[in-house]
Amino acid sequence: LDAAIASDYQQKLDSDDIKHQQLKFDTLSDLKSTVTSLGKTYHKDTAAKKLNQSLSLPQQHPKKQQNVLLLMGMPGGSFLVGTKHSCVGDLINQAGGHVVGSGSSPFVSMNAEQVAQSQPTVIITMAHAMPDSVFKNFDSLFNQSTWQNVPAVKEGHVYRAEEPKFSMTANLNAPEAYQQIRN
Repeated sequence: LDAAIASDYQQKLDSDDIKHQQLKFDTLSDLKSTVTSLGKTYHKDTAAKKLNQSLSLPQQHPKKQQNVLLLMGMPGGSFLVGTKHSCVGDLINQAGGHVVGSGSSPFVSMNAEQVAQSQPTVIITMAHAMPDSVFKNFDSLFNQSTWQNVPAVKEGHVYRAEEPKFSMTANLNAPEAYQQIRN
């Protein structure tokens, strides 16, 4: 059970006497640690090691680091800003980008003025749910005057990160997502 959603199911699982364990998938490193732990628990150390090797992504060090704003859109038009503690934020860091959202949580609140001050050169948008609606809301948002002077919007460096390749939590699609972020 992913720790990010455990509280939604904890009471029901406990009341039905279902054994469960919380697993952490916030970042690629968390996923790899979880795979190692599960490999030990189920005596599949070799398989876990092989899987983790496929998830090992090289750290990039570009000459010019991009300021990347990661936006998680919600139905209704609101959004949260991803930090380096989110799955995609972690991949951005691995690819040599600088995630502009700060804080110890995977996603935080920032208003449009704070975003503009961070001067992102790239914006990656994601949808928490209802992607068609969320991405339309982002299109409307970026047409607003506050956003027109943001370098990423001015230069047309706004990208959609869609499921299943991109996710709120780390998964086995991470190598593909990482390659797309690098590009």
